[in-house]
Amino acid sequence: MKKESRRDSDKITNFQVFILVSATIIGVSIISLPRTIAKEAPHGGLLAILGGGGISMLAAFVIAKLSKRFPRRTFVEYSCEIIGNILGRGLNLIYASYFALMAALLNRFFADAIKAFLLERTPVEVISITMFLVVVYLAQHGINPIVRIDEAFMPLFTVIFLFAILLSTQRFQIARLYPAFQPEITPIIKVLPQILIAFAGFEVLLFVGAFMEKPQDIVKYGVLGLVPPTLIYFFLIATAVGNLGVNALNYTLYPTLTLTKSVEFPGGFGERFDLFFFAFWVLAAFTTIAAYYYLASLTLTRTLNLRNYKPFVFLLLPITYLISIFPQNLVEVEKGIASLGKLAVGLTIVVPLILLLVAVLRKKGEKRSA
Repeated sequence: MKKESRRDSDKITNFQVFILVSATIIGVSIISLPRTIAKEAPHGGLLAILGGGGISMLAAFVIAKLSKRFPRRTFVEYSCEIIGNILGRGLNLIYASYFALMAALLNRFFADAIKAFLLERTPVEVISITMFLVVVYLAQHGINPIVRIDEAFMPLFTVIFLFAILLSTQRFQIARLYPAFQPEITPIIKVLPQILIAFAGFEVLLFVGAFMEKPQDIVKYGVLGLVPPTLIYFFLIATAVGNLGVNALNYTLYPTLTLTKSVEFPGGFGERFDLFFFAFWVLAAFTTIAAYYYLASLTLTRTLNLRNYKPFVFLLLPITYLISIFPQNLVEVEKGIASLGKLAVGLTIVVPLILLLVAVLRKKGEKRSA
């Protein structure tokens, strides 16, 4: 009975799936995304964002269709059923490594931002381990607490973001947006992996089907979960380019935070709106890192046919922490994240598509879900 009650407590609703996908995507990199776009795709940056969002929606659709064929099971179980135990477990270990690396590098990016913006005298190592300790505490309680935090802060974050966009238009010049709408294929293709890493997070759909109350609805709510991030990224890039210009964005470390500093309320109310926004960004970063950390622990546990994932929550701590402090500076961190973006293309687009095709051809899973 105890086991069943715990399983029931881990059930998540359709709306929570929508929120989980959106919140996991909108995480750490939102504060530097305008700089990345301006640097890699000064012409056609807004089109690149829309293209990245569209590709991510298609990838999420494929992943959700794959998960729908295997309700009540995670990617770990159905990948082995589709391609066999040996190949399946090998693939699962790759995914576990990817999740752990994402948690580690995103945590380091977070630590660098905290140090630059808030705690200048605090070593990055201290900030990193502090975040990981809080992440471990949350991850050991399962997916439900992560979802509940997302449910609480995501609507507020969206409102705060809209305020930032609407109130930071004092220096906005529409002429600065013209280059962002000029399509240049080569820069757009070049920046796509980094845009896709900004949309990373929808791969939680590989696992959430096992926890959904209505797994048959995973396609609809999983794909819809990418709509808010796509719109938020689009308006963020447009506002950043319109206010600062492409050239200035190249030399602005955290453009989103720079935008929030320019927010002015009537009568001088809310003079430090940037700190208010920053607090919500910390929550967004926290839940994104926690989601990846939890997925890494869960994937390793089920790959080894173990029931209790909590030991891996603690065993992963020293490994991910050491990875997070290995880069010497922010440049190396961003290079590592960019490299993960290339791996993410394979793990979130290519592999799920191949598995779905094989599952259909071999008639694996529930036929009515095809």
